[in-house]
Amino acid sequence: GLLAAHGVPEQARRRVLGGFGGAGPWAAIDPGIWVKRFPFCSAAMSAADAAEELAARLRTESPSAEPPGAAGRAPIAADGPSQRLDRIAAVRIRMRPGADAALIHTDPETGEQARFSVEAIVALVLLGLTPDIAQLSPRSLDARVRALVARSRREHVPAPARPDGRRDFWAQVEVRLVGGDVLQAQVERPFGSPDRPLPIAAVEAKLASATGDAVRARAILDLLGIGPAAPARYGAEQDARPAAPGSVHELAALLRDPPAGADPSGTADPLPPGPPPDRPGPA
Repeated sequence: GLLAAHGVPEQARRRVLGGFGGAGPWAAIDPGIWVKRFPFCSAAMSAADAAEELAARLRTESPSAEPPGAAGRAPIAADGPSQRLDRIAAVRIRMRPGADAALIHTDPETGEQARFSVEAIVALVLLGLTPDIAQLSPRSLDARVRALVARSRREHVPAPARPDGRRDFWAQVEVRLVGGDVLQAQVERPFGSPDRPLPIAAVEAKLASATGDAVRARAILDLLGIGPAAPARYGAEQDARPAAPGSVHELAALLRDPPAGADPSGTADPLPPGPPPDRPGPA
């Protein structure tokens, strides 16, 4: 890892990673680090995942804008953000007391404020909009998102005692439709948390979006020993740690200059919609 890349001897690395002999493991090691898929406060991640489940149900159960024709022509689906807004009467977001302390905005006006608003993040996801940097910018928040935020309410539900003493990240989202139907989903451990780490494909997609091209993202992951080409370069160690890690200079060069074959336009495919497969990946 980073210490090895800086030339720190293995014995010294073990002392540091072991918690200096008695202080216990670093939180980055146990339980582990969180990796966000999108640029909003991690306190809203469980609610966002729950909203994603409901958004998939809304998409599957969306009404048709046009009935089938006489010849049996397939109906045209109507499932854009405006249609979703028309279908949703109210939203309830339930969280543990204190778990939303960092989510200080309940009626944000800008995308930047929305990063710290569980109401806005849930509204974005329910409307089928990706909570990415384009939506969460300093510009004014989409009017449809603000309209759904106005129909949303945050509630607190005390947490039951946990035998392991670990923090509870539970969140529940309830959507009441105009016709009276109620949809509900809850998440205890969101994607990107140590218990549900993102798969490598999702990490690569996020890195590609941040750097501007997929070739550079793949090269960075390969250098770190966790990309598709890592086993051929470093050997297939079970713990995926490279036997001969790349240097910090190599990493800095990749971050600064695109590798051969990179997209000269500086664009990359966006992150795939929906939650990634629930399979292990790097933290």
